[in-house]
Amino acid sequence: MSQTLKDRLRDEITCLAGKHGPSGREQAVIATLAERLGPLTSSVRIDRMGNLFADCGGPADAPMVLLDAHADEIGCLVRSIEPDGFLRIFKVGGILDSLLVGRKVSVNGLRGVIGVKAGHLQSPEEQRTVLPVKDLYVDLGLSSAAEVRAAGVAVGDPVTYVSEVEPMADSNRLCGKAIDDRAGCAILLEAIRQLVSKPLPVRLVAQFTVQEETGLHGAGPAAYNYAPHLAIAIDTVPCGDTPDVKFHTELPIALGKGPVLQAASSSSYGGMITPKAVLAFAVRTASQHGIPYQEAILEGGSTNATAIHYSRSGIPAIAVTIPRRYSHSPIEVVDLEDVTATLQLVVAMVQQAPGEDFAFLAG
Repeated sequence: MSQTLKDRLRDEITCLAGKHGPSGREQAVIATLAERLGPLTSSVRIDRMGNLFADCGGPADAPMVLLDAHADEIGCLVRSIEPDGFLRIFKVGGILDSLLVGRKVSVNGLRGVIGVKAGHLQSPEEQRTVLPVKDLYVDLGLSSAAEVRAAGVAVGDPVTYVSEVEPMADSNRLCGKAIDDRAGCAILLEAIRQLVSKPLPVRLVAQFTVQEETGLHGAGPAAYNYAPHLAIAIDTVPCGDTPDVKFHTELPIALGKGPVLQAASSSSYGGMITPKAVLAFAVRTASQHGIPYQEAILEGGSTNATAIHYSRSGIPAIAVTIPRRYSHSPIEVVDLEDVTATLQLVVAMVQQAPGEDFAFLAG
C-alpha cells in the first residue's frame, strides 16, 4: 500500500483514539465520526442509543452489505465525590485494576491522576498487592467536593486513560490507548471512502456502534435495522506473540501477519461460530488478492459480529480483526501493515459479496 494511505490511516487512528469515549459516553467519538462521514454518504443519522448509521448508496435492488466498528473504549465512570475532592470510580468494560494505579486520566475533559501511595510508605506486602478499583481514587488537584462540582464533574462522568497514540521505534507500529477499536473505525471510514469513489456493486450501509465493551450492547439494536446479505465487524484482537503468552497453545495470533479471520469466539457475554460459507468466502477473497491473513478461534472475547449474527432471524456475519498487543491497556499496539491489509480485505469482500451464496447449506 502507498505511504500516503498509511499516513492517512495513522493520522485517523491517532485522532480518533485521542477522543475520550468509554462505553455509554461516546459522544465526542460519534460526533467526530459523523463529521467525517458527512461528505462521503447520502445519509447520516444517530439513534437514541448513540449508534451512528451511514447509508453509503448502491443499487436499491442489489444485495446489502453491512460494515460495523465500535466507537467505545474501556474506561471508568465517576462513582462518587468525596468531601475532600477525591473521586471514586466504577469500571466500564474490561479495564484492569492492575493498570489503573498511577495513571494520568481525563475526567470529563479535565486532567487528573489515579493516586498511588508513596513507595516510601508501602510495606513489602503492599508493593506486591494489586489494589481493587474500589480502593482507588482520582485526584483532580482540587480540594473539595464543591470545587469538583464547580469544575463541571458529576457522578456518571467518563474517566479514561491519557495515553495518546504515537509511533514506536518501528514507525509502522503504533502504541496508545483506545486503538481497540478506533483502528477499526479508521478502517471503516477509509473503506467507505474507497468504495463510494466508484460504482457500488452492493447496497452498502455502515454502523459505528456504542457499548461494545460492556457486552455488545449497541450492535444488536443497530443491526436490527437491516437484513443484510453479509455483515462484517471490523475490530481488533489480542496477540499471542509476546514472551508472556504460549503462542501455539494459548493464542496463535501474531503482529504483522495480516488480519485475523475468527472461525469462532466465546466470552462471558456470548460468542459465535462463523458460518462456514462466510468464513470460506473471506479466506478465498484474501487468497485471490494476495492479502496475508490468519485464522483463529478466540476464547475469552467476542466482537459485534456475534450480536449482528443473532439479530433478526440470523445474519451471515464475520469478524475481520486487526492483531493487537497489550489488549485493554493504555499501551495497545498495532502494525500499520496489518491495518492496511485489513482495509484491503474488507474492501475486496464488499466488492465480491454479490455473487456469493451464504445459505447454511451453501458449498
